[in-house]
Amino acid sequence: MAEGWAIQALAHIARVSEKNHQQHTELRGGLPGRSLRRLDEYVHDNLAHPISLAELSSIAGLSKRHFLRAFQESVGSTPYHYVLSLRINEAKRRLSETEDSITDVALATGFSHAQHFSTSFRKATGLTPSSFRQRRE
Repeated sequence: MAEGWAIQALAHIARVSEKNHQQHTELRGGLPGRSLRRLDEYVHDNLAHPISLAELSSIAGLSKRHFLRAFQESVGSTPYHYVLSLRINEAKRRLSETEDSITDVALATGFSHAQHFSTSFRKATGLTPSSFRQRRE
């Protein structure tokens, strides 16, 4: 009987220590919510302009290397892909809601030229910007 209690006690200790280990790993790393909100606000306000890793890491108050790791841990993607997805989403909105030319949409969403925009848009959505606009009409 004592052996059964000992096995149950060991199983309980293993469960408790596993929970504590999971809590510690969840709390480690990443960016604080305050930094994420500042970064998100900065990116949205400057979507039409080039956004550098140096600017973003400076806003977070971290080195570039540490910022990349913490950002990816917090958001689940790299800063580049995060900004690109916001630009593509804004481009979708503009293509759907305005009659702006594709070049104007490209420049307004931070792409340096229409070809780069078209390539990025097609890679992200599977459609060219003009095809996307036609399907929305």
